[in-house]
Amino acid sequence: MARSHVDGTGRPDIEGYIGDSLYPSAYHAAFAPSWIDDLLLRDGIAPPRGTGGKAHRPFTMLDIGCGDGLGLIFIAAAYPESCFVGIDAMPAHIERGRAIANELGIANVELHCATFHDTLAHEPVAADYIAVQGVLSWVSPENRRDVLTLIARNLSAGGVATIGYNCLPGWTQRLAMQKLLLVLSRSKQGTPTERFESAYEEARALSQAGMPTIGERHFEWMDELRTRLPDDYFPHEYLNAHWQPLWSADVVGAAEAQGLRFVRSAMAVRLREDFYLKKAQREALASIADPQTRELTIDLDLHSQFRTDIYAKPPFDRIDKGEIDARRLDGYWMARVDADEAEFTAKTPAGTLRFDNLAAHAIIDRLADGPASLAAIAEAADDCTEADILNAADALFTASQIMPVDPPDAAIDAAKLNAWNAGGRTLLHINALLTPHGPVSVGTGEESTILEDTPRLARMGLAG
Repeated sequence: MARSHVDGTGRPDIEGYIGDSLYPSAYHAAFAPSWIDDLLLRDGIAPPRGTGGKAHRPFTMLDIGCGDGLGLIFIAAAYPESCFVGIDAMPAHIERGRAIANELGIANVELHCATFHDTLAHEPVAADYIAVQGVLSWVSPENRRDVLTLIARNLSAGGVATIGYNCLPGWTQRLAMQKLLLVLSRSKQGTPTERFESAYEEARALSQAGMPTIGERHFEWMDELRTRLPDDYFPHEYLNAHWQPLWSADVVGAAEAQGLRFVRSAMAVRLREDFYLKKAQREALASIADPQTRELTIDLDLHSQFRTDIYAKPPFDRIDKGEIDARRLDGYWMARVDADEAEFTAKTPAGTLRFDNLAAHAIIDRLADGPASLAAIAEAADDCTEADILNAADALFTASQIMPVDPPDAAIDAAKLNAWNAGGRTLLHINALLTPHGPVSVGTGEESTILEDTPRLARMGLAG
């Protein structure tokens, strides 16, 4: 059972984390095995489940701090032969997740209510993939240590952990904003969302009286964010006692101390350094091999605000350098935009990335009809080499125009889960749809009418 108590205001509290509000259901594409596997291949690391297309072996995934587990449930529905385990300290999260899994008949997912510290006493699950989203920067230092210990104990040799968190220096100018909102909220009444709203309006009024550390630019940024994210998200982000954005060097160092090896960023915008770093920055980094120093330097170059990174537990199998491109060509991809909305330039921290070329158009045109392998696209594109296709795919991935998925699996019952997701609602329960190629992310606040959008369903492999 979670170590819950009532704080000084009389409200439920879980070791400094608000305990009287459920975190909104969320799916994060960067934690999907297909996404992680593609990135591992680029670094010559064999994915935990292999690279055999439909022959991928069954695997185990652990989600630490899973919330209600709905994102994990969507992944579990795509891999009925695999095992999925989620842990979270909030009883209401686990109750909701279990009820949804039972309603949908998803039997290969287990959700457990426990604190991170208490989970250390449990038998390790021998996970191939571990997901940790947002947790590190929202919990106490003691809980951060417990999370990294949990990863090290539960991850199989050759397994990978993907960790997302708020980072510095990007949050530096918002540290004062969070502290003011937290302190103001303690005297407010109502639900966490209502307390946040009251604190937010009071903070705005205080800043307008003349506050050099918190200005109108902070509220303009927050106002725009509030148009895109659920209201219940904000108290979870801003009203936690231990909220603390982290330096990547500290996280990488703490992970290394647990025997984990930093591999790379899992963020598409950080796919290739020649895409997001200027030449002078790359040259300055050329002599830095230490991951702690290198990643900190990059964060300072980019003024990074968020990180999602992949760590591997040695020993892991390596892929011969001469085989990497061939295996990448076997990978399936899905378009994230309709062909007539595709863009062939992207703004990056290094400038404008331009890829208006035959290979990029060949990829977008083919994926309009549904997911396909890069090998199939290259074979049909007479005027493009395989290298052209791979390079164009990198640019399109960086620009969020395409994403890696699995080969189709006719055994996936996508219709049932998607009907539940949209059933009787204006908006989807969660920002995801299940497809024969696995779960895919859609926009936050997506309307349920997406299931009537035939062209969009076609490129997801859901038409017909």
